Amino acid sequence: MESSTRHNFTRGILSFVLFFCVLCSIRVLLAMHTYKGISSETPCSWRGIVLSQPSVTGKAVRLDVLVVYVGEKRVSPFKTKVVLYRSSILDDTLPIRSGSGIACVSRFQGLYSSKVKQPSYRRYLMSQGFKSQIFATYQKVSLVSIEREDIPAFTRFKLRMSAFRSRLLHNYSRFGITGDNLAVVSAMTLGDRSFLDAGLRETYSVSGASHVLALSGLHLGIIYSILLMLMCRKIRLYKWRLFSHFMIILTLWGYVMLVGAPMSAVRSASMLTFCTVINMFGRNVSSLQVLFLAAVFIIMFNPMSVFDVGFQMSVLSVASIQLLAMPLYNNLTPLWIKRFMPLRWLAQLAAVSVSAQIGVAPLTAYCFHRLPCYFIITNIIAVPLATILLYLTFLLVLTSWIPSLQEMLGMAVDRVAWLLNSSLRYISTLPDASISNIHISGLQTLLFYVGLASLYLGMRLLWRGKLYRIRYVRYPSVKENKRDSCKVKENY
Repeated sequence: MESSTRHNFTRGILSFVLFFCVLCSIRVLLAMHTYKGISSETPCSWRGIVLSQPSVTGKAVRLDVLVVYVGEKRVSPFKTKVVLYRSSILDDTLPIRSGSGIACVSRFQGLYSSKVKQPSYRRYLMSQGFKSQIFATYQKVSLVSIEREDIPAFTRFKLRMSAFRSRLLHNYSRFGITGDNLAVVSAMTLGDRSFLDAGLRETYSVSGASHVLALSGLHLGIIYSILLMLMCRKIRLYKWRLFSHFMIILTLWGYVMLVGAPMSAVRSASMLTFCTVINMFGRNVSSLQVLFLAAVFIIMFNPMSVFDVGFQMSVLSVASIQLLAMPLYNNLTPLWIKRFMPLRWLAQLAAVSVSAQIGVAPLTAYCFHRLPCYFIITNIIAVPLATILLYLTFLLVLTSWIPSLQEMLGMAVDRVAWLLNSSLRYISTLPDASISNIHISGLQTLLFYVGLASLYLGMRLLWRGKLYRIRYVRYPSVKENKRDSCKVKENY
């Protein structure tokens, strides 16, 4: 009877997954079919508002601009990627920053024009919501004022969050965090990667620690645990528990908006939100089901996100961890290691690192043509240091009214960031730190994943389900919370 019930449950879950996969596929195909870029045959004048901090590479300055006016006519606002070419590297006369209004005379290049030769870059622009590209000289741009009423309300909110993020970055510098340490802290805590130079990016890529710089499940999970500890500890009454979790979810999404809502952070926040809501109503849920719901939510909201490499790697890494981490740890870790807490923690971290790397290795080789070789050592060093860094930065922001304590915390953050960068630089200089110049096709990548899935299913059948068991995370049900509240009243 129990086996039959389990079989029916599994069949229901598979049918549910298949239905939503078909639905998401239809949604993506319709979005691609109806996607309309914007182009113009002749140069025209336009005005818009800058949405991001300028990215400078040599003589090129790249901006994300929301175009509001074309000529003198107000149009439906659309995003465009603007590339400005300076006459020299030192030419920086215009104080262009996030929130600045700019005007220019140029052509709108469609995403399918000859300027966009790489399909991967085209898909990236589509996933980020861009409708066109603009190439112009730095001298043709002028600063203008854009009326507040002309900017959509959501865009105004994002600009306010961007201004607040800029103030926090200024505070980091005021606390004594400078150079590469500031670049790493800004990327890890606020999602601002403008301070990262090419050398530092290469160091993190070769060592296999690029995920540390990206706001993902590691960062959101730490912040969520901090909020959970501060707001939900020792709360027994169900209504206050519900209110505290609502405030946690609100704070979490506020942080996601503060860092610019990258796809990895949206995926993590969606998972945490679904998990919290489902568990609060006394339902059992697995991490794979929550991941699936989060992915469906993101695809329905933004169908072009399936072309975002960050979204793909985020989903694949989490799914691989949920499927492989516990089997690897349970079957390959000796018993004497499991008996000691530090060794057990290192073994669990190694199992998570290996499982995540298995899930993203084909995609990494396809997109970046490189595979790190010391990723286990990297994660054993980088993950604890990144966790400490996030905790210290959180305390640094909370204690803004205590200058003496902030100086100590700022020094500690700077030292931890320096230790993280130094460790990863050393790992990146080791012999054969990475395998470079890997070139595989999209079909080969797909076949790799089909082979991995077949191997996993074959091992599950061979071991008769002992290889992997779904672990449920569960909060007390509504009845249990009511019973606990009655007990509290009786005690009074």
